[in-house]
Amino acid sequence: MLKRVIIFFSKKIHKIIDATIKNKTSNYKIKKKLRKFARFTIRNFFHNVRLRILYYFLFKKKLAELLFITTNDTKGKKLYDIYIILENLIERKSVKKILEIGIGGHQHEYIGGETLRGLKFFFKNAYIYAIDIMEKSFLDSRSVKTLICNEGDKSKMSEISNQIGNLDLIIDDGSHLPKNQISNFEIFFEKLNDGGVYIIEDLWYSYLSGGGGDPKLSYQKNIVSYLSFYIHNTQSDMLIKEEMEKIIKYKNIGRIFFLNEGIIIQKKIKSEKVMSNDYAYLSLEELSKKTTRKQDKILPSGLHVYNVNKD
Repeated sequence: MLKRVIIFFSKKIHKIIDATIKNKTSNYKIKKKLRKFARFTIRNFFHNVRLRILYYFLFKKKLAELLFITTNDTKGKKLYDIYIILENLIERKSVKKILEIGIGGHQHEYIGGETLRGLKFFFKNAYIYAIDIMEKSFLDSRSVKTLICNEGDKSKMSEISNQIGNLDLIIDDGSHLPKNQISNFEIFFEKLNDGGVYIIEDLWYSYLSGGGGDPKLSYQKNIVSYLSFYIHNTQSDMLIKEEMEKIIKYKNIGRIFFLNEGIIIQKKIKSEKVMSNDYAYLSLEELSKKTTRKQDKILPSGLHVYNVNKD
């Protein structure tokens, strides 16, 4: 029945176009575009119906499970661990603004946005920005805004960063070229709110010279090597001033996870407190004297509770 209705109105539209436009070339192009739009609209409608049925009745209420549906298993299976960790780092209702770099579908009209669909469905309170080198405005809605930009254009990416403001979640699924992954991180990490999460998907180009990476793992051409330099930021309050100054750029890295298919970084706003040199270079005997333990009480279980004081 639905198919008959669609065919009926499609024929009506074509007749109107034929009567209005005499140029056959223009006529053909408009018809082709309308057919593509109709296919997208119908596909999108049934996809959303399927999404709700499977998500509410068959799947656990997990983003990782949701991506199995929206991406036809490919991304959901490949990046399952990343999104399981994400759900343990961030509260779903607290996510108000998201950025995804890379929409998918390449140059094809009305193709792409599978991850966007999943994010939009899962984070219902969020407004989502999505950047792609190709025009993907067919995905725009009340809660989604697509932007056109080449990741290699740092100036334009910085402009977009200032335009959209602070974010709760950033997903870099763009070109996967390490030079772009590094520049994107440099531009957008500072826009993360406290507790916000930054995800970099797909790391293989970092290990291939053809993808702009370096099999010898140089700092400038390998995103894993680049972020490994800042691994001690997670313990920034334990660093002496000299070492803190080397990594001050990303002192607010609170957690970082390296996985096979991606990297997860969580932001934690910190003070610039550092460990004094005097304390850092104490001998074990001197540390023992500085750190005293006073037994506070014994629990019914027999567990001893101590108050630890540092002089």
